[in-house]
Amino acid sequence: MVINMKLCYISTKSIHTKKWVEYFSGKGHEVHLITPEYDNYRGVNMHLVNPNVSRLSPLFKAIIIRNLVKKIKPDVLHAHQIVPFGLYGALSGFHPFIISPWGSDLVTFPEKSKMHKFLVKYVLRKADLVQCVDEYLAIRVKSLIGERSNIRTIKWGINPDLFRPNEDEKDDITRVLYLRKSQEPYEVETLLYAIPAVIKVHENMEFLILKSGSDLNKTLDIVKKLRVGKHIKFIDEVPNDTMPTLMNSCNIYVDTIYREIPGSGIGMTALEAMSCGLPLVLSNTTGIELYVKNEVNGLIYKGGDSDSLSKAIIRLVENERLRNKLGRNARQYVLKNQDWDKNMKLMEHFYEKLTNVGAKA
Repeated sequence: MVINMKLCYISTKSIHTKKWVEYFSGKGHEVHLITPEYDNYRGVNMHLVNPNVSRLSPLFKAIIIRNLVKKIKPDVLHAHQIVPFGLYGALSGFHPFIISPWGSDLVTFPEKSKMHKFLVKYVLRKADLVQCVDEYLAIRVKSLIGERSNIRTIKWGINPDLFRPNEDEKDDITRVLYLRKSQEPYEVETLLYAIPAVIKVHENMEFLILKSGSDLNKTLDIVKKLRVGKHIKFIDEVPNDTMPTLMNSCNIYVDTIYREIPGSGIGMTALEAMSCGLPLVLSNTTGIELYVKNEVNGLIYKGGDSDSLSKAIIRLVENERLRNKLGRNARQYVLKNQDWDKNMKLMEHFYEKLTNVGAKA
């Protein structure tokens, strides 16, 4: 029997954060969110750390958040992303403390310098539970702090009832969907330089690309240089509840992220696209094989290679039967392995377990 708990999160404003905190508030828990950007999340007590504080030292921000945690007095403190939010959680001194790495905070951030790696190790060692979304992320954690019993693989998951295929007939334009921001480490240029080769063979194409990111101007310059603007539609970020409509209007989903260090895995939007029955074209980033098997539920191209990517896209454009097969298998993978409700119930179990442990301490 699950007990009602007071849960406190430290995280950025994002679709994932919204899904997570609203799920647990909907289960009757008292949920608090400490965040630098305010939003109206259903049933959630929001605690805004003013973005202007970012001009001050990280230590000062840590003191503010530590005082907030003391005031809230949660049963569990859960930070999403190792730096900065996990660092603030670790410096608060509160236990039980959970950290959820999101990917680049664990894969690329520690490689920037010895200090960056020290901070990551510090946060991970302070945690009572490190929640990893897949086995490769867990391997990466263990490579930094060694084998520990509190490193657990607990997937996030997808709501397959929300993200489901729409059988409505599409028009004769083939649409390719890309939802990464124009910034490091996503390598949007791999797709941009693949577009000329694709439209040379198939003129009736449209590439939907997110109009967001610190390097957006660079993306716009490349589009202008390649003279492919008429085949690109820049779109704003889409709320999670309307994302299925966008995905079902498209024919192919593409991602360009590529990393050789374990822990990369797959993005949440790629899993959502799989749940909608879209065929995927993904790079051979380390860890992708946990989710996508080439020729089975997606196509894998050589990371960073625009020619390899263009060939994979062209192949799917020309082969409707292959598109349908990959899309069906992608949907089946999600139904079998990425059940959101099941995975969140497992997370809830660990919250209760840690709370009981904390009560006995």
